[in-house]
Amino acid sequence: MRTPLALSAGWIALLAVLSACSSTSGGTRNPAPEAPPSPAPALTSTPVFDGRVYDVTVRPDSRPGDWQVLGLLENGSGFAVADIQLSVSLEDPRGEKLAETTVLPALPHLGPGEVTPFEARFHDVGAVTGAEARVLLARRNPIQRADPVISQPEVFIGEDGSTLLLGLISNPGSLPIAIDGLAYLGMNSRAEARALAPALHAPGWLEAGASSPFLASVAGIQEGLRWVAYVDAQEQVEALQPGISLNGPPALQLTAQGLPFAVGTLMNSSDQARRAGLLLVVRHEDQVLSVSTLASPFPIGPGEQLPFGQADFPGLSLRVAELGLDPAALTLEAQVDPRASDPFPDHRNQLEVQIESFETVGSAVFLRGAVTNPHSVSLSRPSLFAALGTTEGELLTAGWRELAARLAGGERLEFVVDLPFPAAGDLTMAEFDLVAYGLGP
Repeated sequence: MRTPLALSAGWIALLAVLSACSSTSGGTRNPAPEAPPSPAPALTSTPVFDGRVYDVTVRPDSRPGDWQVLGLLENGSGFAVADIQLSVSLEDPRGEKLAETTVLPALPHLGPGEVTPFEARFHDVGAVTGAEARVLLARRNPIQRADPVISQPEVFIGEDGSTLLLGLISNPGSLPIAIDGLAYLGMNSRAEARALAPALHAPGWLEAGASSPFLASVAGIQEGLRWVAYVDAQEQVEALQPGISLNGPPALQLTAQGLPFAVGTLMNSSDQARRAGLLLVVRHEDQVLSVSTLASPFPIGPGEQLPFGQADFPGLSLRVAELGLDPAALTLEAQVDPRASDPFPDHRNQLEVQIESFETVGSAVFLRGAVTNPHSVSLSRPSLFAALGTTEGELLTAGWRELAARLAGGERLEFVVDLPFPAAGDLTMAEFDLVAYGLGP
């Protein structure tokens, strides 16, 4: 295992070398009397980030030629850092570099003495005998560290075969906290790292004394591991007052196949356009079954309302079946993430929407159509909003979809969007609400 080089990039430290410059005028005149020499300025150096990489392991991944590298990074400096990047490389039996990649650690902020895991994956590399990791970048950044409590996870398998870890994060302090990173590291009986499960759905904010469930995920079935929690949270002196709120309690609908999905409506009560973020929790009585998060791809205008729908609750259908629960007895909780509802500076530009067909397949409604950018400028993140409701105004289903990274002026983009549909709904009597936006000037 190799020791990483000490980082001296411009983000962390600049060695300031001060030198005095003097000049003389030409000619034959006698020089003026010289002033007594002043003492040379003392050279000082800014402390350099000491990032200590250790316990680096390399293991075969899911397919031949694929490799997984796990390791730990410790901040051996006397100051906190952020925006950390690591270079991870693989070596062949002759010690030559085969492949290299840049990764971010599980926690974006690291205080003095703190440790974060990191992971890198490589594909189609071949025979490998070792791995090396070193710090590329780290920016000195003061933090006000919080100390939330993380529970041991409840482990179960998701519909895609991944291992899901359901945990609980609690804030016992007297100030609210912002959560920037959350993960579980799986250790075997020899205390060797074997799996890193970053948070898949987690809160970004916790008030003083509050708790929230969260869901972490790692590919494949992971058995016989001891899970160690890592969290990056900071105390916040100022409370956040979100301009986004729920317009009434959300509902948990069931498809004809008994699959639950959430619907509800958000409202922007402020005088500024804002994005929205939600944490959704499905329970059966006091037992948490699954967690999901939802973020709007475009801002909600002042005074506007925006319906939402969410069917992505990892592991929920399997847990309901395994526990023999009645899907109709499930309940839904929702809370707005105040960090995700800050004023949004980018302008929202409406796109033209054309629906070519819609049909039901199983428990979903499929909408086929196209959006066109009628503006002369390219727009980023073209996104579609779709909602179906009854003629009496009852919301049946809704969804937000980001369709592409950019859409050039005059460009047309086809789409297919599927929305879950409730068993009790009547599509022939449903009313559509469709709108698309792109972000730009």
